Amino acid sequence: MARDFTAEIEEIRNTETVIDSATTFINGTAARIQTAVDKALENGATPAEIQPVVDVIAELNSKSQELAGAIAANTPGAPDTV
Repeated sequence: MARDFTAEIEEIRNTETVIDSATTFINGTAARIQTAVDKALENGATPAEIQPVVDVIAELNSKSQELAGAIAANTPGAPDTV
């Protein structure tokens, strides 16, 4: 079943900066994955079974920070620090 991203798209459109838009989307994705992990654990999955997905969440969070820094560094008029 296809995921409806209407709510996330609207949230991104309402965000004031490009950096916030990108990190909002990435962090929202990480949060949805974390919710799925929590449900899986509630339904009997083991931490070891879920670890690869937890690793993806950590990677998304890291990439969110990298993206914010890259956008800030390459956006005219952006501050030097994030």
